[in-house]
Amino acid sequence: MRVVKRKEKLNLLITGAAGYFASRYIQSVLRDPDNRHNMILIDDLTNAGRESVPQGAPFFQIGLNDRRKMTELFLDYQFDAVIHFAGYADGQNSFADPVYDAMKNVLGSLNLLEQCKEQQVPKFIYISTTDVYGLTHKAVTDSSWPHPISPHAASKFAIEQYLPIYQQNYDMDFWVLRFGSLYGYGQQKNDSVIASIMYQILTEKHVSLFGNDETKYDLLFIDDAIFAVNLALFTEQPHIFIGDRSLHVINIVSGESVSSTVLYQKIAQYMDCSIIPTYTESKHPIPSRDIDNNWARTILGWKPNVTLDDGILRTLEWIRQHAVKKEK
Repeated sequence: MRVVKRKEKLNLLITGAAGYFASRYIQSVLRDPDNRHNMILIDDLTNAGRESVPQGAPFFQIGLNDRRKMTELFLDYQFDAVIHFAGYADGQNSFADPVYDAMKNVLGSLNLLEQCKEQQVPKFIYISTTDVYGLTHKAVTDSSWPHPISPHAASKFAIEQYLPIYQQNYDMDFWVLRFGSLYGYGQQKNDSVIASIMYQILTEKHVSLFGNDETKYDLLFIDDAIFAVNLALFTEQPHIFIGDRSLHVINIVSGESVSSTVLYQKIAQYMDCSIIPTYTESKHPIPSRDIDNNWARTILGWKPNVTLDDGILRTLEWIRQHAVKKEK
């Protein structure tokens, strides 16, 4: 087994390179001379164009289910680690086509794991979601057992269950990072609830939000999310269990949920907006809960550094420079 050690450069495979989270992570690596790994980027470009993939690293348009091309890629490069961002990420739309969701999130990820097994890739970082916890009125901790309520959440949790099998049988170190709702610079209207509110205020005459006025969000600024991935890259997986839960599955969240009402009031105040929002009930439940980040703090040494107010202002500054402002 090859072991990932802290060194100047690693050979990294980044999946889902055109997605918001992955593209921001790639840009952060490219811009940091002290953290400039050798990255290979892949994406099937189903949900975004080539322009969404950052320039500066080799890119291949490959779907994870294309076994021939994936095999060729893994034979051409000896990866030290895989950071698996790719996946179909629409929880609501996954109800309309759960088979497509499973093909992307389950079968594609399994094919990726098989390639890692064959080429003895020593580390696998899986970008998951706190949506796996489903609906609960109790505070969620890292050791809480998931109860997915959407095909998307079920498919993400399915791969989480495969990873210990690959670790135990093929010596593949791994981390599962369950992220809350990410937001920040570079987002388009539908990328987060914060971006949606800001774009609507700037370009439309009304603001419509999903859920109701008490829907809760755990919001994490993109820079804090990137920091967590970097820590996981160089942190060895602890082979310790609490009950039936291993400490390799960690919530990466702010730890402070905020209702849609309070969130909108904050943004409206910063944007000097008096629009009264309307709420549209979704066809399917929207997970709303309080989530703890204790293991991220104690195991990874991670904590969020950007406050919600600071993150809102930084996001607003970026969107104001790039959004089409409404005519006055």
